[in-house]
Amino acid sequence: MEQTTLDVQTRKETGSAAVRRLRHSGMVPAVIYGHKEGAVPVSLKIEDAQNVVAHRIKMVMLTVGGKAEQVLVKDVQFDTFGENVLHLDFERIAMDEIIEVECPVEMTGTAKGVAAGGVLEHPVTDLKVSCLPSNIPEVIKISVSDLEIGDSILVRDIKPPEGVTILTEPDAVLVAIRPPLIVEEEEAPEEAAEGAPEEPEVIRRAKAEDEEEEEAEGKKS
Repeated sequence: MEQTTLDVQTRKETGSAAVRRLRHSGMVPAVIYGHKEGAVPVSLKIEDAQNVVAHRIKMVMLTVGGKAEQVLVKDVQFDTFGENVLHLDFERIAMDEIIEVECPVEMTGTAKGVAAGGVLEHPVTDLKVSCLPSNIPEVIKISVSDLEIGDSILVRDIKPPEGVTILTEPDAVLVAIRPPLIVEEEEAPEEAAEGAPEEPEVIRRAKAEDEEEEEAEGKKS
């Protein structure tokens, strides 16, 4: 995994007012914690924070006042629209210790079933894995080219990179090709003839009988 290094500054002021001032100055608040050391409030440039999140970078090297800290991006807080980074949590790690992280899954190729009209479903987009920090995969790629309609790939079907153990439930479905949805169109009811609605047969018959009786009465008189 490529190493990313960021410069961060310690911050003495905390609280909502101080955080607002910090963000207005183009910085993002963050905190470094873990590995039996105290939590350290820091800040970093908004562009650095956005870059880390956009590229789904998991491990970074932070330089704080001349001291280097190897950390994991543990948590990210976004604004209401899920676009702007509001806060980052960094967890200290040791390069010789096994850690657990989320690794994105990337599909490659075009499934035969999709070309035939099927629908591709991708319910699991990240896999939980354990490994040494130096073995964290940037992405786990899955080829879907040979999948026909009705086929699927489960977590247990995936061979992880060397030194990586997948912790996600083995029977979880990573990708599946479902049959196309068939929507039956309802037949539109036949439009009634122009003019007033047609009277029911019983009413028409009763009217006809009344007219015949009136005509007969007229002849008698």
